[in-house]
Amino acid sequence: MPGDKKAFPKFVIIYNEILGLIQQGLYPEESKLPPEEELALQMNVSRMTLRKSLNLLKEDGIIEARHGMGNYVRKQTVKAEVGMEKPGSPVRKVLRRQPDQMEFSMELRPANEYIQHIFKRKGAVSLEARRRFRFQGVMIGYSYSAILADVLDGYELDLNKEEQVQRFLECDIYEHFHRVRMEMKVTAEGQSIEEEEFYRPERLFLMIFEEIYNQKGEMLVFTKHFIPYEEVDILLNWYH
Repeated sequence: MPGDKKAFPKFVIIYNEILGLIQQGLYPEESKLPPEEELALQMNVSRMTLRKSLNLLKEDGIIEARHGMGNYVRKQTVKAEVGMEKPGSPVRKVLRRQPDQMEFSMELRPANEYIQHIFKRKGAVSLEARRRFRFQGVMIGYSYSAILADVLDGYELDLNKEEQVQRFLECDIYEHFHRVRMEMKVTAEGQSIEEEEFYRPERLFLMIFEEIYNQKGEMLVFTKHFIPYEEVDILLNWYH
């Protein structure tokens, strides 16, 4: 019979029941769900079935697992309709929670062989900038950028004005580029971030390599972005 509950797997039925409790306000946004053992008894199902239901709720963005704390109902925010198809800071485009704070630091350093290899040209000095993105005090993203001195001079960036360099990396560069190349991969390796507070050896990260070029084919900025996998929510719009 159409609509008969028996037509659906048990974990889907439990999924709908938990979702109903959330929608009714029994478990409001940002609240913690009962422990799995207690919730399984409440739903009168095995923990294996409950775990399938919870995994589906996580997959659909209804709840989230917080490390060492349990499962929480996610705050349902209105998503921006502009996604990865438009130029802009990729970290802000893939984070499911928009950062409310960004820590910025930078330093001039000799351009070593690694930097010269990336940019495929020589330079005596490079600027290394680091951005740490936070939401309610928790670090949810990290970006490391390198810029050769000739780019700093070409765009008349004043290194005594940190906010000017920050705005260049966050906004202005996306108005002056000719081509952006991005490569993404999921990794548990984090040589670049193992000193950062959000790094854990077993934690998965989305790593984005971003290369920004001018019309001459010269690289202007190279950036590596790291976002904890559970914080990722990618939107891509295609138009016909």
